[in-house]
Amino acid sequence: MKYVIHDFETASEADLLKCGAWVYAMDLSTQILCYGFKVVEDRRPEQTIVLRGTDLRNPRTSINPQVRKLLALVDDPEVVFVAHNNSFEAAIWKYCMEPFGWPSLPTERTHDTMAVSAMKSLPLGLDPLSIVLDLPIKKDMEGHKLMLRMCKPNAKGEWEHSEANMQRLMQYNVGDVDSQYGSHIVLGPLAQERKNWILDQKINQRGILIDRGFVKD
Repeated sequence: MKYVIHDFETASEADLLKCGAWVYAMDLSTQILCYGFKVVEDRRPEQTIVLRGTDLRNPRTSINPQVRKLLALVDDPEVVFVAHNNSFEAAIWKYCMEPFGWPSLPTERTHDTMAVSAMKSLPLGLDPLSIVLDLPIKKDMEGHKLMLRMCKPNAKGEWEHSEANMQRLMQYNVGDVDSQYGSHIVLGPLAQERKNWILDQKINQRGILIDRGFVKD
């Protein structure tokens, strides 16, 4: 079996906490700063790879071997993509990856470690979850602070995306991916709840259909 642990680091003028993942992803200012992914095949994890957001454009014509590797994984219908809070990764993939030529990732090919945490009455946040599970990889607090600075414009309306900051953020991204891998190994699958989770994700992504004209009348 082959699967991928993946995680986006993004920046936007939109407020994620106020508008939610899907509105955030649709905002024209939203951009991918970097994207980390770890391939696991037959229970053997590879080293985490981190790509800059600019590397992810036009994957079909890219000469970057890591981009080509990721594209092959996305093209393989048997590969599952795992994330903690998959709704965010799904939204960013839909609105920040697909417009640049990446194939879609159907819900059936995704898995959410946060959903497993909820099912098992464990902390939903990756940081407290890592502590409860006693994972060897602990939270990179300095990297986290930098991520919070880079994910939105500063008080002067400027982005803090210097090369030094980008390098540090990519290092932080590796830690997040490795932490998610560790939690996935301990938590295991959704098992019998997976069908319900897939249906729930599809409903959330579709939204509630309302006849606005009827409501106004």
